[in-house]
Amino acid sequence: MEKQNKITVSKEYIPPHLEVDIIEMESGIAAQSANLSPGDVNSPNTPQVEDWNNGGSLGGKDFDL
Repeated sequence: MEKQNKITVSKEYIPPHLEVDIIEMESGIAAQSANLSPGDVNSPNTPQVEDWNNGGSLGGKDFDL
C-alpha cells in the first residue's frame, strides 16, 4: 500500500476588528419630556386619596384550602 501525502493548507488568521463609539447624552432630554400632575385641577401637586375600606361582605366564609 502506498502512503498518500496530504498537504494541509490553512487560512490566514484575521483577528476581529472592534470599533467603539462614545456617545455623550444631553442631560435634559428625559428630565423635561413629560409633566405629571397627580392631583386634580384645584390642587395639582396633591394626589387625591380615597378610603379603600368599602365595608363589603365576605360571603359565607366557607373556603376550601
